[in-house]
Amino acid sequence: MEAELAARRRGVRVTQGARSLLDMLLPPRCLARGCDQGGTWLCDACIALATPTPDQACPTCLEARTRGGPCVRCSVERPAIREAHAVGKHVGPLRDALIALKYRGRTCVAPRLAELMANPVRPLADRSDVIVVPVPSHPRRVRRRGVDVPRLLARSIAPLGTWEFAPDALQRVRNTPTQVGLDRASRAANVAGAFAAQGLPSGHLVLLVDDVLTTGATANACARTLQSGGCGAVVLVVLSRANNLHHR
Repeated sequence: MEAELAARRRGVRVTQGARSLLDMLLPPRCLARGCDQGGTWLCDACIALATPTPDQACPTCLEARTRGGPCVRCSVERPAIREAHAVGKHVGPLRDALIALKYRGRTCVAPRLAELMANPVRPLADRSDVIVVPVPSHPRRVRRRGVDVPRLLARSIAPLGTWEFAPDALQRVRNTPTQVGLDRASRAANVAGAFAAQGLPSGHLVLLVDDVLTTGATANACARTLQSGGCGAVVLVVLSRANNLHHR
């Protein structure tokens, strides 16, 4: 990181390739804010500080519940995803690590995050009928950002089980405006018809991978498209769950 900052001070633009090379050459250091622990890109102590999702939560949107089972909204709307899993809430070290990956191109942390994301679905590790599919980003957005975060996480998750990585099974056919700042209804309308499925093995369970779960509009649009293409159940796997967005 010091080398990158020095380059920026000299007015040198650090490309994604150069940054990846620096990450390989320099010793790993924890990317969580305020931590500089060596030897890893996200240390165990910072992972322990991550805020977990509630023990009692809706299985499809992870909204806190006072008892088991789906929340009222999911009972009415019947989401296409069967269940959702998140490492924790979108605060603290998880948010710091994702910002480093998504906006600073620190792809070095992706395998560490993938290990955490895979933990809830490890019971599926020996199943041969599971495919790992990232929520697709439009090529323009990938070119602008320099990294396709869901694809990178999904590629790191697939080898952790006997799962096929299917990066092109789902395509984003429309470059939708950003979801940031939109309410629930607007998010759903924004992604309607934005995806297309291809080459799906019939009846296979899909691990759908994204970085953050907010209202679930994107995930459910993807799941419906996958199921219309012939797959079976869809399980959503994300790093973090955003706060206080479900009822907006």
